[in-house]
Order: sequence, then C-alpha cells, then structure tokens
Amino acid sequence: IIDGGETLFGVESTIIDMTHDPPRLLRPGPLTIEEVERVLGGEVVIPPFARGLMESDKALSPGVKYRHYAPKARMVLVELSSYEDLRPLIMKVRELALMYVNEGLRVGILCSDETISYYKDIRALSLSLGPRSNQFIIAKNLFKTLRAFDDEGVDIIVAEGFEERGLGLTIMNRLRKASGYNIVKVDVGNLAICTRRNHIQAQ
Repeated sequence: IIDGGETLFGVESTIIDMTHDPPRLLRPGPLTIEEVERVLGGEVVIPPFARGLMESDKALSPGVKYRHYAPKARMVLVELSSYEDLRPLIMKVRELALMYVNEGLRVGILCSDETISYYKDIRALSLSLGPRSNQFIIAKNLFKTLRAFDDEGVDIIVAEGFEERGLGLTIMNRLRKASGYNIVKVDVGNLAICTRRNHIQAQ
C-alpha cells in the first residue's frame, strides 16, 4: 500500500448506474445527489444500500457490498430522527460512552466542533470531524479520524450521526458501514430536554 498523502475530498467517488431508468445511486461520494439530479434533469433513485442501511446482495460497484475502511475498534453510531436540536444526540453519546468507560473499556468519541466540549469530563478520547456547517471538512476528515482512533488503540468508538442532506448522505453511508450497521436511533419527538450548566439531561 502506497500512502499518497492527504486527498482533496477524503471519500471515494460518486457512482451512478445509468443502465436503469431512472438512474440509481450505487455509491454516494463528493458529487452530491442534488448536484447529479441537477445535471441529469431528473430524479436519481437512492437504494437502501446506497444510504448504508444494508449491504447490497451483489458487488455492483466498489465499496457497495462489504464493510470497508472500518476502524479496528467496535463502533456504535448514534442517529437522530432530526438534527435541528443536538441535545438528544449529546445525551445518548454521553450515556453510551460513560457506560463503556464504566465497563473498563478505552473509549473514543467521534463528534463535531459543536459538541466536543460536552464530552470533556468523560474519560474518553474525543475527536472532532469539524464543524457541522462544513460537510466538505467532515467528509475530508472522516477516515483520517478513524485511523487516529486505531493509532490510539481504543476498544470502542461512539460516533455522532449527521443530517443526510448534501454530502451528509455520503458521510452517513461511510459511518454506517464503518459501524457494521451497529446503530442506535433516537426519536427526538419522544424526548423532553432541559439544560443545567454544562450538563444535558432528559426530563
């Protein structure tokens, strides 16, 4: 394996299957589905495996069928039904991270610039992918950050999810695959939230 240094995008290319009508997305990449649809002038179908929700039955393109570029550690991905309010995300990540710390595991937390300060009191390695407002940076840092957890020898990674718009579809595809589909879903509609100093609690 030759290390060519840092790449421009950080994730592999977008792959579209044009043999179908309408075309379908095989692998999301730096070119977003919105940009592809704008160029083609029509809808592009997004199968569940392209969202990283399941494996494809066939290796239709590189990176579609098998878990790849996954960290050595186990990984749990926390997803929200809506990312307008990040407090439920922080609550669940804290809950899981503290549980694993209490089990004696070396824990990594994969987070964002907006949330990293909420994990500083936890005995875990917290690494930010960047600001949620810049999906390009998030995607660019994704695999580099997973490798950093490998280098630190963590036992388990608790990862924050991201909104699936624009490059978010690509980011979530890679995160779901990296987690081996080990996903915790949080329905924010069922939570009542209150804040107290630097702590976030459910009522």
